[in-house]
Amino acid sequence: MYNSIIEAIALGNTKLNEISGKTGESKDKVHNYIMSLIDCILSKKHTQLLKKAVRERHYISCAITYLSFGIGL
Repeated sequence: MYNSIIEAIALGNTKLNEISGKTGESKDKVHNYIMSLIDCILSKKHTQLLKKAVRERHYISCAITYLSFGIGL
């Protein structure tokens, strides 16, 4: 299902009803999968930022602020 959604978006289908039509799934189901994909992407971005902050010895409070308030998303 995830691959079908990503493929539909890559082909230019950007609206929920377009993606739903392309995948043949209900809007509700597609919406849930898209939200899951977004959560995974944001989680990965936050993890990468935190690792980078620790690795480069930046102030950890900057990373915590980013994670808390979503700065730069």
